[in-house]
Amino acid sequence: MIRYTILLVSSFFFFVACQSKSTYSDKDTFKSALLDKIHKCEQILEEDYKSLMENNLKEIPTKHLSQLSESYVTFYDNFHNDTIAPYYLDKLHQLYLQDKRYTYSVAWADTLINNYPHYAGKANVLISAASTTDMFLNDTTKVKRFYLQLVKDYPKLSTEMKSFVQNRLDNLSMNYLEWIKSKSR
Repeated sequence: MIRYTILLVSSFFFFVACQSKSTYSDKDTFKSALLDKIHKCEQILEEDYKSLMENNLKEIPTKHLSQLSESYVTFYDNFHNDTIAPYYLDKLHQLYLQDKRYTYSVAWADTLINNYPHYAGKANVLISAASTTDMFLNDTTKVKRFYLQLVKDYPKLSTEMKSFVQNRLDNLSMNYLEWIKSKSR
């Protein structure tokens, strides 16, 4: 019985995955439709942010965040060589951060850092990944890796940022909150 259930579920997912691409006659048509979907999802999210700021919305609907996130992932999966792919990964990692899905946020940030080493916003992604990992995931190995890569790849960082990073690296034995408290003393 379990085998049949697994077979049924996997067949369903296979059918859905194949259908999404096969509905389009070619890759360009699929890409164009996907870009349209991303644009529409971004517009909806922009309206949500506006409503939130005007106190007409209590919180951003998770459905809107996940629809856009899924669209970014689909774009990356199908068009990872496209010049806009790293930009979408950056936005994806930020969406997951906003949605408090920290592990996903850092994983996609890591994918961006590793696969697009010359991405213009890489310094900010490294800082975001390090901070998120430090504050929410307590993984000092990753925190250290992100900060060391930041210093190595961006030797012209501001003195203030270099000092911040070095201080944090020197105090990784403390969790983030302990470290912040120690700095305020």
